[in-house]
Amino acid sequence: MVMQFINRNTIRKSWLPCLLLLFLNSCSRKESLTPPDALPGVLEYIQKTPSFSLLSYALTRSKLDEKLAEGNITVFAPPDSAFLQAGWTKEKLSQLTPDSIAFVLGYQILPGLVGSESIPGFYKTYPLTLNPSYKPNISKNYYGLYFDGNHVAHANIKMGDGIIHQVDALSFPATDSLLATLYRQPDLTIFSAIVKKVWNLSNQVQQENITLIVPNDKAFLDSGYTLQGVDTITDTMRLLRLCWPSMGESYRTGRLYGSDFIGGRLFYTEALYLPNPDPNEGSFAFFYRYNISLDGKEILPNFNNLVNGSTGIKIPPKFVRKNILSKGGIIHTVDQVFRP
Repeated sequence: MVMQFINRNTIRKSWLPCLLLLFLNSCSRKESLTPPDALPGVLEYIQKTPSFSLLSYALTRSKLDEKLAEGNITVFAPPDSAFLQAGWTKEKLSQLTPDSIAFVLGYQILPGLVGSESIPGFYKTYPLTLNPSYKPNISKNYYGLYFDGNHVAHANIKMGDGIIHQVDALSFPATDSLLATLYRQPDLTIFSAIVKKVWNLSNQVQQENITLIVPNDKAFLDSGYTLQGVDTITDTMRLLRLCWPSMGESYRTGRLYGSDFIGGRLFYTEALYLPNPDPNEGSFAFFYRYNISLDGKEILPNFNNLVNGSTGIKIPPKFVRKNILSKGGIIHTVDQVFRP
């Protein structure tokens, strides 16, 4: 019994220095409890990524960086190229109020963790964001994930406290009517002038749930139409035929995002009833129906039934800007006039 007691006591004495050393070591090196390969936070990642420099600056200006620092967040993050395309340079951002920046960026930030696997395929969802007044459209199809119709180039970038999806464009909440949004676009002044001049066109644009595919100013200039020249045209029929293929039919075309055209989608225009020159005959109508198909990379749309002699189009038009949102519908711009 004495021998057994001595051995146990000896063992206890030999353990005590080891336990003391382990305790002191753990107290002096707390950083060792953090795994060396731990993921950065969402805010840290954005701040350290060169292609997100404008996003980082905008987050700081709007004080949304404080919200991101709390974690448990999902960001649809536009790179610098998307900011520049939208005209949001660093100089422009410095001139905007913090609230106006937060209004736009908050629209692209979702509370909680929202990965692509949580978005059902071929279904549009409208989640809550840090902008309490407006909800974006998020959809998923064979070609990927889309935010307001804009392609998510890199999805599911997992961070230590959230998820980042890099999206190709900066989205602006739809705050104005379709007509007001059209008139506000700096590259659609000629089309807007025709709409103001022709009652049928302005009446059509004021409908709800409509898609417009609009030739931009360069397209009109390439076809020989200037802003001053359009103002002198008195032939209403000529102006109508020039622009009517752009007018989506609300109940069949509806509100189409750029992502809806991938793989092919029929685009209908409203039937336009016009008086017949022959008083003995009734009125007649014309409308357009054509298929718009984008490839998976969203580069080349193919407007079937437009590339022929009757429309004057020899090669497929290309989208220049997509997904210009309004309360009444969506505008996409193209590089050709449909009936030059």
